[in-house]
Amino acid sequence: MKITNRRIIETNRQGTKPRKEKPIRHPAWYKEVKTLWTEFKDNAIKEIIDSDDNNFDDLDDDSKKHFRARANTEFHKTVKSHLDLFVKECQRIKEIWLKNDYPFNLGWITDMENEKLQVAIKRYPKLLDILHFIDSQGDHEKSITEADLKSFTARIKRNETEERLYSHVIVNRDFFDKAEKELGIKKITMQKYLQAFSEAGIIEKIKHLQTHGRAMLYIDGYYMKMPNGSKRKIRSLNAKNHRKFLENFSY
Repeated sequence: MKITNRRIIETNRQGTKPRKEKPIRHPAWYKEVKTLWTEFKDNAIKEIIDSDDNNFDDLDDDSKKHFRARANTEFHKTVKSHLDLFVKECQRIKEIWLKNDYPFNLGWITDMENEKLQVAIKRYPKLLDILHFIDSQGDHEKSITEADLKSFTARIKRNETEERLYSHVIVNRDFFDKAEKELGIKKITMQKYLQAFSEAGIIEKIKHLQTHGRAMLYIDGYYMKMPNGSKRKIRSLNAKNHRKFLENFSY
């Protein structure tokens, strides 16, 4: 009996088991920090409550709840203000990875137990910053012409009625000048990184743009429309291969 693609898909759907969530792997120091944090939090909130000069233990439940709410709010405001100052200082000296920034928002990037990844990052200390720079320079909110994407879209299975919004970046003189200014990366070095990223599939080289001199158009994915109207970024390289590439990065 000939097995068609459709039959394979149906078989896979029937036999698919629900995915098991992977346990969260915390670094070795997490448990110690958690203990210190709990002690600090409890002591601080107790001091705030005691400072109100009330015999807390003799209060009824509603009053206790009121004073705890005030103390929790005050504690939160104080801790947040110090955390904000810490983040601002780290941002000023460019020594922090914020979770909403690619590639620092990839959960496995900070996995200190992944020796191969940490060795690669140590060997190429600007690797992640360069990925972030390329991503930040992309024009993600505007469509580019279908003519510019002709060679690219031919390789993508898509619904003919679907109009995708591609995430892309134009690499030209301004791009290289800005990279040198912000990262201290010379053009020839950046070109090596671009070549390595392109060969891995993190970005895809499309074509030279006649309207931009000798500029090159790259694409790193597209946006999928979600049921609620929002857009989700689908990167050209899936997470598994992305991780494998960075673990073994070289140029």
